Amino acid sequence: MGLYALVQAAAMIVPLLFASWYLGLLGDLSIGVGALLTNFSIWFVLGFALFTVFFGGLAALVSRQEDIGAVTTPMMLLMMVPLYLAIYLVPSDPDGPLTSVLTQVPFFAPFMVPMRAAFGAIAPWETALAIGLCVIAIPVLVWVAGRVYAGAVLNTGGRMKPARRVRARLGGARRHTSEGPMPW
Repeated sequence: MGLYALVQAAAMIVPLLFASWYLGLLGDLSIGVGALLTNFSIWFVLGFALFTVFFGGLAALVSRQEDIGAVTTPMMLLMMVPLYLAIYLVPSDPDGPLTSVLTQVPFFAPFMVPMRAAFGAIAPWETALAIGLCVIAIPVLVWVAGRVYAGAVLNTGGRMKPARRVRARLGGARRHTSEGPMPW
């Protein structure tokens, strides 16, 4: 999946760079092409890691493969929120307070930071802070996803509702089956 996402990203970037070069627009950029590609690469990797771990944790909530769509479809729709906010908010107010705050939220940063950088409206410290927060959020999400997955694997009784799984694993509550509490 990661290779597919990388090929898809390259399929968008390579024609864009070729068209910009062919039309002579590369010199008109306020920041260099190398900086834009580096920025895009960093945020592609961070965003991919964030959302992959998040989707993996949510996928651990289902007990059957057929139920995976019920969990991932709402998340795909929610993933459109930061995308559309970046598309409409950054061009209209790249230095605004809402844009600045959302830039530091890990699930919004992969969309907001590259757009603000393209507009030249982000300070280097804001970019570094957003990268740091995303790098911190990834292991936290891995830990949460691992706890949820462990709770799903240890469930030996009947079906367990997703909210109960999360509460049982994160809250330190005892695991229960349909027959009663587990002895451990």
